Amino acid sequence: GTVVERAMSIVVWQVPLVALASVVAWVALPADWVALEGPFLLLSGAFVAMFPLRVFPALLQGLQDLVFIAAQTMVAWSLGLIATVALVSAGAGLYALVIGWIVVQAYTLGSAWYRLRRRYPMVLPRRVPRFRWLESKTLLQSAGWVSASQVAQVLLAGSDVLVIGWVLGKEAAAPYAVTARLIMVL
Repeated sequence: GTVVERAMSIVVWQVPLVALASVVAWVALPADWVALEGPFLLLSGAFVAMFPLRVFPALLQGLQDLVFIAAQTMVAWSLGLIATVALVSAGAGLYALVIGWIVVQAYTLGSAWYRLRRRYPMVLPRRVPRFRWLESKTLLQSAGWVSASQVAQVLLAGSDVLVIGWVLGKEAAAPYAVTARLIMVL
């Protein structure tokens, strides 16, 4: 419980930093990307709002509830796919991708919270504890490499699509990205 409380306080403390990073990224969008402003705002707003809830799936993973996680991941992907296809068919454009992603994230976070409440209520604190720098410093130092590796993985995984989009244009980047994702899923 103590570790969970510390982790939750750190995550809640990070929300303003994540919000600031989202605003900086939005302001830094190139002028010719005007079509991305609305979808990007929705995406970053949802990301910031759901950011603290990422603790719930991480807790389930730490508790080794892997069968539940795998089953819910497949349900989440299916719901996201259905939402995306339906919205693309309805002409929602880039918003379809964003809303599909939000559906996946919301279902994953919600199902993890529900599972923790029903099966492991003892690990969840009754309230979000205050952030205490001295107590959290050790945890932050030992976990910093995890955050750095996650950022590096995103940059590494997405850099090929950026290069292809820059060299061959967005018309070539979309089929490449879809094909690459299909190979990763399979």
